[in-house]
Amino acid sequence: MRLYADLVWLKWCFSVPKFHIWALTWLKMQMSAIIILYPILRIWLWTKNHQLVNSYVQNLMLSVIAWHITNMSTTREAPTLSQFLYFLYAPTLLYRDNYPRTNKVNWKLVIWYFLQVLAVMFCMFAITWRFVEHNFKWTGIKAFEIRQLVYLLLNSSLVGIQLKLLMFYGLLHCWLNGFAEMMRFGYREFYSDWWNCSDYVVFYRKWNIIVHDWLRAYIFDTCISSYTLGLRGNKDISALWVFLISAVIHEYILAVAFGFFLPVLFLSFFIMGVLLFFVGKFKSKGSLNKNHMNTTTHNNNQQLTSQNTSLSLGNMLMFVSLCLGWGLMVMLYSLEWYSRINCPANDVSICCGKISMESCIATILELYNH
Repeated sequence: MRLYADLVWLKWCFSVPKFHIWALTWLKMQMSAIIILYPILRIWLWTKNHQLVNSYVQNLMLSVIAWHITNMSTTREAPTLSQFLYFLYAPTLLYRDNYPRTNKVNWKLVIWYFLQVLAVMFCMFAITWRFVEHNFKWTGIKAFEIRQLVYLLLNSSLVGIQLKLLMFYGLLHCWLNGFAEMMRFGYREFYSDWWNCSDYVVFYRKWNIIVHDWLRAYIFDTCISSYTLGLRGNKDISALWVFLISAVIHEYILAVAFGFFLPVLFLSFFIMGVLLFFVGKFKSKGSLNKNHMNTTTHNNNQQLTSQNTSLSLGNMLMFVSLCLGWGLMVMLYSLEWYSRINCPANDVSICCGKISMESCIATILELYNH
């Protein structure tokens, strides 16, 4: 019976009177996928080519300087096609002519890493379906009381931190290590012990080492050494540029994925991230000065105990802020997502008009007042 139903469906799809319907449907599906994936692929190729060209130009300038010094002709060959292709798929954003390589590929380990990626995707889908879809699908249909909104925020905080940990393990551990093993890439330090951090200064350095190294090499160091921007030697303004560019890229990825622009991640990443970063930076400087002043008045054991207590408290506060920040993002993006489903008349971008969440919140307040 199942085989008969499948054959009937195939006959309907490929019959002459219905073929144009099937072809148009298939074309729309493929075009939507291309429209979503093409900008991300374009960013990926742009960053990769930027590192390749930048590294080549730097090496060429060094060769010219060496030629002037030694007064001897020196040639700098461009990267070969094999080097460029390897760089495209290697889990790094910094181009080098040669990378440390392992001797052989452990294909069992590669398969195990990518099976874990599939398991992580399934867990993320299950969590989103159970705790996001069931809680926010009534947006704009029924009234939410204040206590329900508080419950949604707390529930979204737990969901957000779970999604963050799953994305970290699936992307930064399994996905990158799988490609590194498959490409025999020897450098495997994609992250460090960010879970032991007590402030955001160290957290941003350890959370994603690949992106951190790229931002430091091509944004931070470029801004510090730039005469044009007037930032030469100014580390604080250069750090602001790093946060701004990183926040714009992250928000662009979410806008492409969701199909609408709601700058929650941009504001939380740029404004709150910058605030917490500089607070932690000044706090670290203050603690160092305080420890230096108290070396003659306290013994070492008391200093170590006080320092450990401060680090534990800072680590706890960092995780609480991560939970609340990710919970707020999950809540607001979910409200906007289901507002566009339940209130299609106001399905416009924030760039062109008011967001759909605004009209749905007004509907919620009207229902609540009645």
